Amino acid sequence: MTDLARLIMTGQAQTADGASEDFKNAVCTQVYGLFDCAVQMYVDVKTYTSFAAITQTPPVTNGQLDPLKVSYSPGGVGDIEVVTLYYAWPIYVSLLGNNLADMGSNRLLVATAVFRNEPYQ
Repeated sequence: MTDLARLIMTGQAQTADGASEDFKNAVCTQVYGLFDCAVQMYVDVKTYTSFAAITQTPPVTNGQLDPLKVSYSPGGVGDIEVVTLYYAWPIYVSLLGNNLADMGSNRLLVATAVFRNEPYQ
């Protein structure tokens, strides 16, 4: 996650005229094994005016990840960014009655990086 967030923090994503799909493709090259990254991974990149203004609400509607609630705004020099990855991990078996699912039959996995963009050219 930190290597991917650095693409935005150092301006590489912005100066390469990369779109949200380009950034998601970069994310998917780092995700291995059990994840269906291309279909199930949601990438949310938001710009904030201050660290105190940051609010996070999972992009969930009716127990499902909602692609309309994620955005890609990598910001500019000095902007505060929040990069969040969301993945709905399917839960097939509950552990001794402890149901780990928090979205229907899935568990929402979340990874977040918060930073200020560096001065880049």
